Amino acid sequence: MASFNTLTIQFRRRFSKQEVLETVYQSAYEVLCKLPQPWGLDGVPMKSLPNYQGQISTGVSYTKQLKASPIKNFGIGFFNRNRRDEPPDESSYDDTMTVGFYVKKVDQNWKYLFSEVFPTYIQAFKPYVGELTEDRIFSSDIGSRNFDTGEIYRNPDFIDSRQGVCRIWPVNYWDRELCHKAFQLTPGEIVNRLAGKVAECREFENGVLLIYSYEPPTVEQILQINPELMPILRD
Repeated sequence: MASFNTLTIQFRRRFSKQEVLETVYQSAYEVLCKLPQPWGLDGVPMKSLPNYQGQISTGVSYTKQLKASPIKNFGIGFFNRNRRDEPPDESSYDDTMTVGFYVKKVDQNWKYLFSEVFPTYIQAFKPYVGELTEDRIFSSDIGSRNFDTGEIYRNPDFIDSRQGVCRIWPVNYWDRELCHKAFQLTPGEIVNRLAGKVAECREFENGVLLIYSYEPPTVEQILQINPELMPILRD
């Protein structure tokens, strides 16, 4: 059993000022409705986006309240389109979708979560990157904080997700542009290199879907993925 209580699926998407935000949101909601609860929004009324005039971003939460649900939080956030110019090419300006869930409540549905739910989220949100993350590892990749002094240490090895791949997680999606930035490879070339080395790796939605294993991950397993797969992709 994994030595943590919560895992989080995170997606990030680049936005354009030319997008109609309500259209993007409506399209995502309609695809999410194809999934039954608790992972999807089938039968869940669509929530209105709050007015974000003058704010950096807006978003909605579809967090389930039932105790039996594995969902801890389910949120979609959109960066403000009312800008005079395009923002920098940095992940802090991304649209985001995050789904946190309790490990012990997934039961025997891990393969369904990885091979059915995760790809549907990609189709709904159209991200450039998607990952199944563990909070402590994710935070340590970015850096750490000295709570006595308040000083923040930035990990010099951290790579912004707009520019590359810092860590390969148990489940991943990279679009074609990110595949090139991170590895100078096409999605097809990544599939060929990882054939037979992971549970699933295939071209998907103009990118690559990589599933390391269908089993529930452990901290130890997550930490071993980078040294095992990065040399294959960066050789």
